[in-house]
Amino acid sequence: EIHSDLNFNSLAVFEPVVANISLNIEAEMNSSFSRMLIAHDASNNPIVIIATKDTIMAVQGASWKYELKFEDGTFDSYNGMGCGDIDSDGADEVIVVSEGKYMYAINAEDGSELFVRSIGISTSFNNISVADVVGLPGKEIILYSEDSSKIYIYSNNGYYLGSIDLPTINDVENAKKGNNALKITHNSGSNNCGILQHIFNPT
Repeated sequence: EIHSDLNFNSLAVFEPVVANISLNIEAEMNSSFSRMLIAHDASNNPIVIIATKDTIMAVQGASWKYELKFEDGTFDSYNGMGCGDIDSDGADEVIVVSEGKYMYAINAEDGSELFVRSIGISTSFNNISVADVVGLPGKEIILYSEDSSKIYIYSNNGYYLGSIDLPTINDVENAKKGNNALKITHNSGSNNCGILQHIFNPT
């Protein structure tokens, strides 16, 4: 199962949560939030997560705040966010990619940090998904950006596994239809069609 950004087609399921969000965050926030998503705890209860410029916080279903910072204490900046259960404990983790070229993995239930990795990529990510697509233990982290010509695949502990080239818009359209011959750069055993279907048509 994949959890990414809030699916507004199923908004009715979360309507009470979304309707009350402003009551919980108005006093806590001094800047507008950039992104909101719904994660789940180990009992499958929803947790509303929002991202501001340099802070990730749970505002409904849990209560925590995580600041994006470099080792020297200066602030990093949010660039993309998704969620999914990468460590198979039943609860989602929040995956954040930053303008400082780092990936942060945060426990959605309590805000604890699983890892921070330098990934060397700085672009706006349209989709960050979690799915078992490579065949290794655990699920993989999949990054996709319309500004980039690649889809990037990372292990569940944040290490780079490979990438898929998307050189033209026709390749993207074919991928959406499940009809593609795209090749993964560093892991030829991966199921490219499956990865692309997870990104473009998550279920």
